[in-house]
Amino acid sequence: VTGEEEKLEAILPLVKKYNVPVVAISNDETGISMDPDVRFAVAKKIVQRCADFGIPAHDVVVDPLVMPIGALGDAGRQVFALLRRLREELKVNTTCG
Repeated sequence: VTGEEEKLEAILPLVKKYNVPVVAISNDETGISMDPDVRFAVAKKIVQRCADFGIPAHDVVVDPLVMPIGALGDAGRQVFALLRRLREELKVNTTCG
């Protein structure tokens, strides 16, 4: 699920109904941000909306969207900092694809 309201409203009830984990992708209606703080905010929004539906944080797997190092030289350092924040602040599992 992404941070797009339409997607959240369609998918989260199914996640709750079938009691399954969900992969949260850190983009929303504005697209994929190059700013890791924006991607964190989108992930936080998704985790909060999951909580509204009674879906625990440990059932949310966040993909913070790794930026290519060729396009953004600092991408590696940024993604590790973002992964740390997701784990420490939101208590979610993560994946990078």
